[in-house]
Amino acid sequence: MKKLIIFLIIICNSMYLTQVVKHLINSKIQYTFVFFYFIAIFSIIFHFTFKYFSNRKISYNLTKKNLYISIIIALLLVIAGNESFIIFGKTTSTVEVTATGNKNNNSNGAEVWLTAINIDGNSLVLSSLQHPEGWEFKEGALLSYKDQPSTIKLSLPQGKKVSLQFLKHDWSGEVLIKDGFNQEIVDLFSKSPSSDYKYNVTGNKVAVSSGNLLINYSLSIILLASIIFLLLMLSINNSIFYSILHILIMYCLNNYIKIDKYSSITICIFEISLGITYIKFIYNKKMQIQFPEKRTLLFMIFLSFLISSSLISNILSFELSIKNISIFVLLNLLITPIEIVIFSITNNKIMEITYASDTSKMKVLMYALPFFIISQIYWLSFYPATMSPDSIDQWNQTITGNFTGSHPIFHTFYIWIIKKIWGSPASVALVQIIICSLMIGYISYYLEKIGIKRRVVLLINLIYSINPVNNIMSIALWKDIPFSLCLLLITILLLKLYISDGLWLKSVKHQSYLIITLALIYLFRHNGVISVLGSIIILFLLYKKYWRELLKISLFIVVIIVSVKLIISFIFNATPGPTYGSMAFQLHQVGTMVHSDVVLTNKEKNVLEKIMPLKYWAGGDNYAKYDVGYVLFNNIFNDHTFKENKNEFLKTWIELVLRNPKIAFNDWTSMTSLIWQIKQPNDGYTSTAILDIYPNELGLKQTSLLPNTRDILMKIVGFTSSSEHNWMFWRPAISIYLMIFFGFLFVRRNTYKAIIIFVPILAQIAGIMLVIPAQDSRYFYFCSLVLPIIILLSLYKVPKVKSTALDGSFELKL
Repeated sequence: MKKLIIFLIIICNSMYLTQVVKHLINSKIQYTFVFFYFIAIFSIIFHFTFKYFSNRKISYNLTKKNLYISIIIALLLVIAGNESFIIFGKTTSTVEVTATGNKNNNSNGAEVWLTAINIDGNSLVLSSLQHPEGWEFKEGALLSYKDQPSTIKLSLPQGKKVSLQFLKHDWSGEVLIKDGFNQEIVDLFSKSPSSDYKYNVTGNKVAVSSGNLLINYSLSIILLASIIFLLLMLSINNSIFYSILHILIMYCLNNYIKIDKYSSITICIFEISLGITYIKFIYNKKMQIQFPEKRTLLFMIFLSFLISSSLISNILSFELSIKNISIFVLLNLLITPIEIVIFSITNNKIMEITYASDTSKMKVLMYALPFFIISQIYWLSFYPATMSPDSIDQWNQTITGNFTGSHPIFHTFYIWIIKKIWGSPASVALVQIIICSLMIGYISYYLEKIGIKRRVVLLINLIYSINPVNNIMSIALWKDIPFSLCLLLITILLLKLYISDGLWLKSVKHQSYLIITLALIYLFRHNGVISVLGSIIILFLLYKKYWRELLKISLFIVVIIVSVKLIISFIFNATPGPTYGSMAFQLHQVGTMVHSDVVLTNKEKNVLEKIMPLKYWAGGDNYAKYDVGYVLFNNIFNDHTFKENKNEFLKTWIELVLRNPKIAFNDWTSMTSLIWQIKQPNDGYTSTAILDIYPNELGLKQTSLLPNTRDILMKIVGFTSSSEHNWMFWRPAISIYLMIFFGFLFVRRNTYKAIIIFVPILAQIAGIMLVIPAQDSRYFYFCSLVLPIIILLSLYKVPKVKSTALDGSFELKL
């Protein structure tokens, strides 16, 4: 009976997989061959698996438990994957693409570029397609930019995966796609460097009857359950967590990294997983999973919950359907075991920090060289620099001498000083490259100095040096770059302080380092005050016995900040910045309330209309879910009027939030999406790098000294900035989650005082969450700078010290 059941399972699995690849089969002979191929493969797998079982004493209860778990996970996968497991018949389809002529308020045009049509991985030749007036073939793509609206009808051949690819850039408009009964309007505008939007055609699917639907689901459950069962039984230590990693990686690849050929990937990953499992048995490589204690495990589950919430978008609007709950459970089942595996592996490889006093300081320059050389290539390619409207405004202030508080006056002064030496933006970019290089060189030197292996230090240095984010940011004239470097420096200084158990503070020289760095953090960004206050408060709490030194440091920081601002303001007759600068978040929330047609009292209407008419608060078609720009830069909003009514506005904002907490919370999650949401929302955007000099009347323009190299670098940065990849390079959410996880491991493996290292970063993130005006990744550039250090530190334990030298060296207790 048992053999008959196994035989039936093999037949069912072979039938299902043969149907999956049916679109690649051209004849009945091939179909028969493929069917028997799968029968042979599954027969071999089951034979060797049960032979392995017979040589080991595996209890009946364990077998039954694993079978139940396999069926449950298979059900979850099928419910979550839904249509992914249905084998649709395919037919030809007609898709209508209309360049509507409408555009985003921020777009420079209404262009629609159809760059590719893909049929099962093969591209159609676009030049062979007939196109009406209003469309033309240009640069390998079909383009519409005139005589709009204009519609092109595409008759597409049969295929399992059919998709259209459109170009997104700052000249793009809206496109209307009609696909069978489906209709979708897409705004192709993008602030970021050129990226792509892919539309998957669904009109070519043939409806599946309810009977076939049931057969599809049943066969897919049998297939998944049988393979999951085999993996569970064959896993090295019978760990459910180890096995789930093999299975669920397939699910996440399909749903969150958007790999197209789902069925092929499924088969490949299952086969690779089985292969890996067998290889591990052949070589008898056993890995013991070490479980963390309860507090650590609870933290991991909580972090897994946050990341899962991030992946399924706004948790408040999460619909409680069986499918969505299954997805959420699967994600948690994937993320928590990964955390446990990382914890277990790193827990067995914890090393102690030592001190290598013979490390030459000349290594700072040696380690600085790779980044300096690569960034020089970027500098020459995008010569003289990259500049946004903010950069142009600051440069203009250095020309006129009329400084304003719209940007930190110290940063404007910093540009003014450099400009006196060489009156070109290239000078500021070059200084930034030098500072970045020396900072990376010093960090690498210090890591080697505290005993970290040289090959590890070289790897960290390489990561910093070849990261396109670091390279392109080093030549951008933004205050965020020196600010982020200061946060990186304060992290290293606080690490020195922690390693010395506070004795580092005894040195006047070290005190001056701390004073200058914290003062610069405040001076380079208005909201830098949050990091400074957070650091000072935690220092007083954790190192009370050094209160005299800390009090002196605090007073000097205040004196320097006040003195610098007063002196610069006096010399340049600086005027205060706009009032709305610190209230962008509140302004957007009120705008969202009006846009959502909440009930306003007469008093509230009067207050808002004093500032500007209600229709501009609502925004209409210009309303931006993720950006406050539609309120502030509509040529109607007046900061002087807002300043006069600021207190009344704040009262109105509080009243509206108290009456409409759900709308307020949804708006907050949208505005902070950049911080907590890993993947860019479908209706959102991520502002990344600027690759040119914004059009201006100052005569500033980009003149590349390496034009061919510039084209290559444009593609590299464009790749990192695309909506498919920006989560890895630009969106800070993944970096923040990793910093929290590895930072927790470092604190857990040392003492609670280790939290001091992360306070400036965490305080800054928390502060920006309260005032963020737009989805600009530059606000969080410091995250990508600090992350490699935190990951590395999580592998090390700081030994107790007997005595500590003022330069940061120490002797171990014997």
